[in-house]
Amino acid sequence: MFIVLELITSGELLDYVASLGGLPENITRLCFQEIVDAISYIHSLGICHRDLKVDNIMVDSLCCMKLVDFGFSQIVNKYSDEYLRTWRGTEIYMAPEMKLHLPYKGTAIDIFTLGVILFTMISGHIPFREATTNDIRYKLIIDKKVPSFWLYHQKNKPPGFYSESIKSLI
Repeated sequence: MFIVLELITSGELLDYVASLGGLPENITRLCFQEIVDAISYIHSLGICHRDLKVDNIMVDSLCCMKLVDFGFSQIVNKYSDEYLRTWRGTEIYMAPEMKLHLPYKGTAIDIFTLGVILFTMISGHIPFREATTNDIRYKLIIDKKVPSFWLYHQKNKPPGFYSESIKSLI
């Protein structure tokens, strides 16, 4: 199987997020909707990406988001409960079931990663180092101490930096 992509010379989403220390919420919402639409489309075709990250999203000259690097993608039967058993992707974006080497749904892995991408787009940094209980910030989420998670990330940010709607979406 081959995937042919257009040449994008404007750079990675990571470049914009890093240079600005995060994107304004209104811009993030527009960009994120395009990313979700792209993931929804590939999922409708029975493909899971498995290596979603801000580095694998390009921004074209019209500021449209373009999903790239399908090297770890997998064709899945979208009508079955088939689980995948190969662990691919980038460590800091991996879902907990991948970190634990458990069978997983490819589409669910992509959706987990979308939350990490959204957080990174807004804040300019990742929410945690790894999705395991060894990571203090991730453990706050697992232990249902979500307000403490947001309090931790609110440090060095202006008051109300994370809107309630963005927190809820993430």
